[in-house]
Amino acid sequence: MNIIKHGQKVVTNLSNIEGIITATIIRFESIVYEISYFNNNEYKQIWLTEFEFDVKNLDRKKIGLK
Repeated sequence: MNIIKHGQKVVTNLSNIEGIITATIIRFESIVYEISYFNNNEYKQIWLTEFEFDVKNLDRKKIGLK
């Protein structure tokens, strides 16, 4: 399984929020990413699936047992 590396810059599709990936949750075949960003000097986090955001300079990391 390949996931997007933490620290990648992303832009959400809905509100064009720019943030970075700070966490990943994997449940069975589903992957959800935590996107962290600042809004009016307030730190916020949202959980999104991969189709809900665009990645700048995509870099993936292979995970799992060998």
